[in-house]
Amino acid sequence: MKPDGLNFMSKNAICMVIEQLGWNPRDSFIKVELSDDLVFLKPDFYESGSIIASSKRAIIVADGESEVIIRNEVFSSPINAVTKFGIHVLYEIDDWNWVSEKEWLIKKLSGEWIKTFSTFYDCPYRTTIRC
Repeated sequence: MKPDGLNFMSKNAICMVIEQLGWNPRDSFIKVELSDDLVFLKPDFYESGSIIASSKRAIIVADGESEVIIRNEVFSSPINAVTKFGIHVLYEIDDWNWVSEKEWLIKKLSGEWIKTFSTFYDCPYRTTIRC
């Protein structure tokens, strides 16, 4: 499995991206079992509430619910599909049918919602959202 920048990336690379955007990466990334260095980028692979980055005033957290159809079966988490079919089902990720997806949510420590994004290409600079 290779880093594609959308679903998987090396932990060092995503931490550098997060830092360049002005955030402090957390050590809560879930590693892909096929590689020592790859981590999941999609929030669907994380429990709701998992924090992946922070600042003095805000956090970036996985939020929402997932529903994905893999091999004609409906799953509320892609991790459940990996458990059922094995880790190699990740090679078919481009063929998965996402019915609903979680998002990364930026919220202030007070709980105020700021912004959501689905991919790190859409992650805002911390200073542009004043967090």
